[in-house]
Amino acid sequence: MKKGFSHIVLPCFFLVCVLAIAGCSDGNEYEIKSLEELENLAKASNSELRKTIQQGDFEFTVEYLPTELLLLSEYRYLEELKERNATESAIKKQEEYIHKYRQGYQGNLYFRLRITPTTGEDLIYAKMGQGFGSYSQWLQKLLFGIKEEIELVLPDAETIPLVHYQMDRNYGTSISRTFMLAFPGEWKGRDVQENEYIRLRINEFGLGSGKVQFRYELPLPLIEYKETTPTTSQS
Repeated sequence: MKKGFSHIVLPCFFLVCVLAIAGCSDGNEYEIKSLEELENLAKASNSELRKTIQQGDFEFTVEYLPTELLLLSEYRYLEELKERNATESAIKKQEEYIHKYRQGYQGNLYFRLRITPTTGEDLIYAKMGQGFGSYSQWLQKLLFGIKEEIELVLPDAETIPLVHYQMDRNYGTSISRTFMLAFPGEWKGRDVQENEYIRLRINEFGLGSGKVQFRYELPLPLIEYKETTPTTSQS
């Protein structure tokens, strides 16, 4: 099974579902006690954490992704190993992978951005009508050139840049494109979530839609999956 950030594809979810299927342990912390509950959470829609804005000829959707949802595919594979009675060493190795990935995700705030043309045209291949050169330049811009145009904005107007950015290459299977975004969880020695709110801002980068902003109240919910916890020792 291929590991790493690039294979994470996560659907949307909503906070109401969390309240319905998970026990609230303390304030903004929620416990998920089975893989089925985690899957239901991932499949749900209309979230307070999933925000959509239609502007110009495009629909912009941003989802906040807690660590446990980033790890969903790894939990699925662990469950698959157990169901087919894999060796103890194989199961332990996957648990170690989960522990390793969880540590890697700590310290950052993850979001998924989806941009969908409302005209029905493909976000990238529509440029082919202007020639291969225009298409190639636009593709390269989306792959590498808009990282500087996406940022978090604090209440005092200070901006926080991305630490990771990746566009999903779907090769025309959908007219929209998704982008995985990661921001530092700490900025200038202070926990970002100590603020009252943050705004995720997408500056104009060639769509003609203008600046788009999404506001998130803080702190963001903490999701904890209690059924399967890696057995490796915590350092």
